[in-house]
Amino acid sequence: MTDILDPVHPAISKMQTLNVKTGMLSLPVELVITILEYLLGPPGEFEAHRDDSLDYYRRRVYEAKLQINTPWQSIASLAATCKRMYALVTPHLYKENVKRDRSSALLLSAKRGSIRGVLKSIIYGADVNTDDHTGLHSCRHHCRTDQFGRRSFHTPLTALHWAAYHGHEDAVEMLLLNGADADRRGTIGRDYDGINSVEDSERICYSQRAMFEYSNTEVISTRRTQWTWSLVGAAGVQGVPNMGANPLFFALKAGTYRDWSNEYLVSSIELRRAYGCREETSGMIRRDESGTRRRMARMLIYAGASLITRLEGGIHALHQACIYGDAEVVEFLLRETPTNPNVRDARGNTALHILADSQGQLVMQQQTSSRLGHAVRLDEESLTAVIVLIVEAGGDINAVSGIWGHTPLDMVPKFDDDDLLHNISIMSTHRALAIHTVGQPPAFIDRPTPTPKEDEILLKVSIVGLNPHDASAKRIGTFIMHNLPSPLGVDLVGEVVDFGRNVTKYKVGDRVFAFGNPLSADATGTQEYCVVPAWQSAPLPKGVSADEAATFPLNAMTMVFALFHETGLGLHSPFGPRRQDCDYSAESILIIGGGSATGKFGVQLARLAKFGNIIVVASKARESELKDLGATTVIERTLEESEIESQIRGVVGDDLIYAVDCVGRGPGGQTLGARALSNHKKGVLAALVKLGTVDDSRIGQKTAGYVRNQVLCHTTMYPDITKEDGTKIYTDVFRPATSEHGSSVPGIIAWSPYGKANPLQTYEHMGPFACGLQPGDTSGYNKFEGPDPADWCGRGYAIINPDARGAGFSEGNIALWGEQEAHDFHDLIDWVSKQPWCNGNVATAGNSWLAISQINVAARNPHPALKAIAPWEAATDGYKDFMARGGIPRGGFMPMLYQTMTGMHGAEDGSAMAKKRPLLDEYWATKVIPVDKIKVPMYLTASYSTLLHSRGSFETFEKSVLSERWLRVHHTQEWYDLYQRAHVDELQAFFDKYCKGMNTGWEETPRLRLSLLAFDRSIAKTIIEKEAPSFPLPATEYRKFFLDSTSNTLTAQPPAVSAKCSYESHHLTDSANFSFYFDDYTELAGYPYVKLFISCDDHDDMDIHIQIRKIGIDGTLLTSLNYPVPVPGEQVDDTNVAKFLGCDGMLRASHRVSRIKSGHDYPVYGHDKAEKVDAGSIIELDIPLWPIVEIAGVKGLGEKLAN
Repeated sequence: MTDILDPVHPAISKMQTLNVKTGMLSLPVELVITILEYLLGPPGEFEAHRDDSLDYYRRRVYEAKLQINTPWQSIASLAATCKRMYALVTPHLYKENVKRDRSSALLLSAKRGSIRGVLKSIIYGADVNTDDHTGLHSCRHHCRTDQFGRRSFHTPLTALHWAAYHGHEDAVEMLLLNGADADRRGTIGRDYDGINSVEDSERICYSQRAMFEYSNTEVISTRRTQWTWSLVGAAGVQGVPNMGANPLFFALKAGTYRDWSNEYLVSSIELRRAYGCREETSGMIRRDESGTRRRMARMLIYAGASLITRLEGGIHALHQACIYGDAEVVEFLLRETPTNPNVRDARGNTALHILADSQGQLVMQQQTSSRLGHAVRLDEESLTAVIVLIVEAGGDINAVSGIWGHTPLDMVPKFDDDDLLHNISIMSTHRALAIHTVGQPPAFIDRPTPTPKEDEILLKVSIVGLNPHDASAKRIGTFIMHNLPSPLGVDLVGEVVDFGRNVTKYKVGDRVFAFGNPLSADATGTQEYCVVPAWQSAPLPKGVSADEAATFPLNAMTMVFALFHETGLGLHSPFGPRRQDCDYSAESILIIGGGSATGKFGVQLARLAKFGNIIVVASKARESELKDLGATTVIERTLEESEIESQIRGVVGDDLIYAVDCVGRGPGGQTLGARALSNHKKGVLAALVKLGTVDDSRIGQKTAGYVRNQVLCHTTMYPDITKEDGTKIYTDVFRPATSEHGSSVPGIIAWSPYGKANPLQTYEHMGPFACGLQPGDTSGYNKFEGPDPADWCGRGYAIINPDARGAGFSEGNIALWGEQEAHDFHDLIDWVSKQPWCNGNVATAGNSWLAISQINVAARNPHPALKAIAPWEAATDGYKDFMARGGIPRGGFMPMLYQTMTGMHGAEDGSAMAKKRPLLDEYWATKVIPVDKIKVPMYLTASYSTLLHSRGSFETFEKSVLSERWLRVHHTQEWYDLYQRAHVDELQAFFDKYCKGMNTGWEETPRLRLSLLAFDRSIAKTIIEKEAPSFPLPATEYRKFFLDSTSNTLTAQPPAVSAKCSYESHHLTDSANFSFYFDDYTELAGYPYVKLFISCDDHDDMDIHIQIRKIGIDGTLLTSLNYPVPVPGEQVDDTNVAKFLGCDGMLRASHRVSRIKSGHDYPVYGHDKAEKVDAGSIIELDIPLWPIVEIAGVKGLGEKLAN
């Protein structure tokens, strides 16, 4: 009963509990009979009785203290006792409401969200467009006595306005379907319900809160305009004439009423309880129901509601949605309606002005904790989402407001850099012109806008310069093959819109030119936004146009390579680690074409290199400019070649050994540069263009010879190498430019499944401070963990970077080492050796997987053309080194590794196989490389810093029967070591001997070099790469120490008494610790192991981990940094890549039964069988540790070891 009658008035259902004396029995019997006859009889009889007999009882009765109910309330009370009576009374009750109280039931049902009330009101004839006259007094006397009486005041708001305001979307839909005017304009005045005090207005039903205020107040000190669209009590404000708000205005406010609305909801429920009303809250919208507002807005707009939601102030729906931070509605308006993102209100403000002011309110609130009127305060997330939508749709952040003449950015308080300033101008996605398919024209796409890393800047691109490699990228996919779709262009000019936390030289709005990265789609220029490392950018010089600046990066980088790279002059760089050697004050340099854009950079770089004479061949018209840049002599370029040479020699005599030709082309085009070089000193000519022939008859007597280099090298991506089984393998080939002119070179293959060019694999991602590598240590042309083509091509080698089977576009599935990989690698060696540019000799190089694959192919399937291998730290056993060291599965490593691979097919899943095959069975036996079969000269490296490769590198060296093998055990981290110049030079000497037949003196290199770690902050000093005859060292003294559980120490003698040490093993740090004090200098080098007698009461198996740690004289645990960092070591996390903590070992107790007799004490396990442990039983475990090579003490100043 209350479901139907509640919408009319909350006091009705109270009659269910009233004394019958105030109900139907208080009426004359004849009248009751008449009413019942009407209700139960033919409809036509009603008119004969109603007007005369009921008129008296329809009058409103007001008595100060008596509460007399009308007959209709009595009838309703009586009907509540009988379902049949209920069904008969209800229609007439609604009909009577329509006729005698102008559809008040509809209005109140819309306010309270009773869909049934709205539906029945409409069914029984309610006027859906009637003005509202149902304001409610707060006094209980009035609520009980006045039911259908007409008020003396009303408002032009309709049921649709109220249903929209309260978020009753079903009611909105029902009203619209039945003819409600979607664009009806309404205003509420202060006399809406006749209440004259704020106190009264705070007590009335929540539906009374219906006044909208559009205030315009100035916030002191910020000169901003504050917009406030808030609900206030009707008695609390003055009336605002003719505001003209349509239902859409109300709908967009649904759920946004002031903070007290939830509190009032509670008091409203209490009020309803006091009158015996049902507690109905389901119709009220929650504040977060943005979807409801969006759906109502769509219905209203499609039904004819104007987007100008309020006439006064010219308020647009977009303005409202922005002030409430409603991203869903903003997106709907911008995408589905003809809404201009820069639409202005009557004051000339756009949505972005409003959002900027909202941010100001947010910041002001955070700074002062003050209330800014009744403004809707947006959280940062909501504000950001709305700003992004507006800007992406074309919102103008520089639009000038009509009041103060401010832009949105001007209106935001500048409190700190952590607010939302940047978000106003940065879009979450942006347009890009990208290559989708190699060989096809670029097309527009949408790309996510990247977030700059700590050392990067985000640019809004203004100009991008396209260069030869971009044409190559489009034609054959150079650099971009694995990043499709990919934008092009790395020469950039743009505006800084965001930057990482380590960037201090820029602020937002700075104009810069920069050099991007063709290997990363986020760092290329044919798109609206891109990121670049801050160090690869510079401020745009004054007086230089953006068009000019877009040529700077290529021209500057070209001359950097021309002067400082091995493919050019090979000078010491003023930017690199050997900058102290960059002093050429006693030398001269010739720059032919110095007036060109590239040549001008050459002049400036030569000046940085401190050349004593900088001679430039250029137009005399540029002499003043070139001398300002650093030129000491300018020679007119149009003179005869002999005259130019004469003037050059007039300056430097016959001592010129450095020349750069920026312009020479075709046969004889580079003769001038060669001619100017010294005849008695060996000179170098670096050419920026393709090498042509030189007329030797015109260059003089070069008794010492000369070198002519083409800067950088060519790269060719071969479409495929088809194997015998039909599988296609793709590879990139980088080779010296000289290889195109009949000069053959050896090839170096770097085999891995990581991708020929994978931007996800950068050393910046792999460890703190980019693993110690500096900008410029690698060129970006190298594949992950592979040799750098930009370096090795200058050394006279071609670099071959294949995508292994299954990687990139190569077909098949990625193989986890074994026979398949060895066979594929063998076929690639064969292909490389037969290329016309190859001298028939092939070498291999690389780290980690690239090293394992070298050992694998050399041991399983060597090729006659394979002359040398350089495994830079390798594992040899997929089970013992990677997947289940000590029989303990390591499920997390391979999934992480697979995430760094690129491919379009599948990969052999080592982690899944470890779960399926926990023992070393026939499957895992195929992952054990037979290193004793290697017959190819090899240069190995090893370190202690990795938990993956140390054992494999030592084992390969020890088990190999080959005499031509070398092992260098370094003290740093593998990636840092891989690119150090001294080590690359040494590797070249190794390759030159075996691949070029050169006498490099490599045979004199010690077969074994060991580094002994002292650890940071130790009183000892690390010994770096000490020559040793073998490992373990022949003079090693094996000592036995005993674990004394009474003192938690290691002792040279067995403990006097038996004891035990126990610990709860719940966390990784739970352990038992024993220490030993070294009072004399001691070198520890070899294979340690630990014998334990151990038990566990709660489990039938145990995983035991052992680690030897060094303790300093101050009692702290020491670590060894694996590479140089710019901060104290304590500030670097103890991660495996960055620090070495100490050698370790591990064993699963059930695998103790798989021990193999090895002929020495060091335990070796086959891991081919397991036997559980009886709970509580004591078992003996011998746990092997990986090699230890360190210094344990200094004479007189002892240090401790602990395990």
